[in-house]
Amino acid sequence: MRVVVNMWNEMSITAFVYGLFNKSEPTPMKKEQFSRWLTGFIDGEGNFQVYLNKNYFRVMFRIRLHIDDIVVLQKIRDFLGVGRVVVEDSSCLFIISDVKSLLTVLFPLLDKYQLYTTK
Repeated sequence: MRVVVNMWNEMSITAFVYGLFNKSEPTPMKKEQFSRWLTGFIDGEGNFQVYLNKNYFRVMFRIRLHIDDIVVLQKIRDFLGVGRVVVEDSSCLFIISDVKSLLTVLFPLLDKYQLYTTK
C-alpha cells in the first residue's frame, strides 16, 4: 500500500511554484528597501494625470502593468495602505485618485526617496 503525503502541510504553494523553476522565493524587503524599490518602480512605470475643465479639477496617480503582474500592484497597495487595484482587459492598474492620500502618503514618500525622472 502506498502512502500519500500531503506536501501542502510542509511548504507553501509559493515555495512549491518557485521550486518547480529551481528558483528561491524572494526574501521579503524591509520598509526602507521597499520604499527605495518602489520609488524606482514609480520612476519607470508610474504617471500622474491631471484633468481640468470648467467644472472640476482632478489629479490621479497610476501604474499600469500586464495582468500577469497584478501581485506587484497588490503589494504596492498593501504597503502604502491607500489606492486600489483595477483590472482592465489584459492590464491591471494601481490607482490613487484621492487627493488626501496623494498628499499624506505618496508625496511624502517621493519627497524622502526622490525620483530621477520628471513626472
